[in-house]
Amino acid sequence: MKIAGIITQDGTKTVEEISKLQLIAFKHTNLDGSKRCGYLLRALPTKDTLGEFVDLDEAMAARDKVVDKVRVFGKNTFVIVPEDKTAARLAREACYQ
Repeated sequence: MKIAGIITQDGTKTVEEISKLQLIAFKHTNLDGSKRCGYLLRALPTKDTLGEFVDLDEAMAARDKVVDKVRVFGKNTFVIVPEDKTAARLAREACYQ
């Protein structure tokens, strides 16, 4: 479905076409051995990443927001994917330590 636009979480890209949403659990191991895990919200067919989330509930809420907006507004949909509040809180706590 062609839509007016969904802005990715970092604000760098606008997705103009969407047929499905994928919610993917991931675990990345960095070169230094540290691990990062979370959930990725991806728009198909372009495979554009709409956001990365630490908490499953926030990822599902973002997915539901996009689905609801597309269902209600159809091709006139314009959605800004919500911020990952858990990641923002963890980043703030890391600054204070």
